[in-house]
Amino acid sequence: MKKKIIIIVSILFFLMAIILIVIANMRIDSVVIEGNEQCKEQQIRQSVLGDGLGNNVAVVWLKRKLGKKTEIPFVEKYDIDILTMNKIKITVYEKKIVGYVDYLGTYMYFDKDGIVVETSDRKIKGIPKITGIDFDYVLLYERLPVKNDQVFDLILNVTQTLQKYNLSVKKIYISENLEITVYKKNVKVYFGTDKDLSEKIATLSDMQNELKDYSGTLDMSKLDREGVGYHIKTDQ
Repeated sequence: MKKKIIIIVSILFFLMAIILIVIANMRIDSVVIEGNEQCKEQQIRQSVLGDGLGNNVAVVWLKRKLGKKTEIPFVEKYDIDILTMNKIKITVYEKKIVGYVDYLGTYMYFDKDGIVVETSDRKIKGIPKITGIDFDYVLLYERLPVKNDQVFDLILNVTQTLQKYNLSVKKIYISENLEITVYKKNVKVYFGTDKDLSEKIATLSDMQNELKDYSGTLDMSKLDREGVGYHIKTDQ
């Protein structure tokens, strides 16, 4: 009986040693990250894997089975695929952000519905600052308390149209009457209402080279066709 127990214990120790050796050789040395635009790869890797034992395929597999995931700023969710014993792929699905407001020295990022989805002390490249909308307070995961909810549809329309024509702006001003002004480098572009907004932004896109050395205000509130082009009044 004693001999049988010794044999069983020896086998268990042997199997455990084999398992530990295998796990030790499953250290992650390659991570493929896809879908990230706002988050840096290093930040994602650090948040998902951490240091020490977390940097191991076996640990990643166990966490995935247990449903344990880490919160990552600006990330809605992420998936992990194990490619080999030493390589994984992280697919990131970022939060859909249309703009941010500056509140008490903190950048409050919100989505198309005006829901504040993230707060940060750093500016994210490509996300415009939204000014002109009034609110008394800001709460994370709640809608910005503005007087006119139509402003969010307008902001979405402006940002989507800008993206369509590969235009980036640093700031968007929305007046109380829902008139639009965008700021691109040293140029202040006044669109007025959103009437013919797509045509206005398309024209602005065509003018990018002309505006490189321009500084001033461009009035695009009234576009009148003259032949095949547009007549645009400026104050310079």
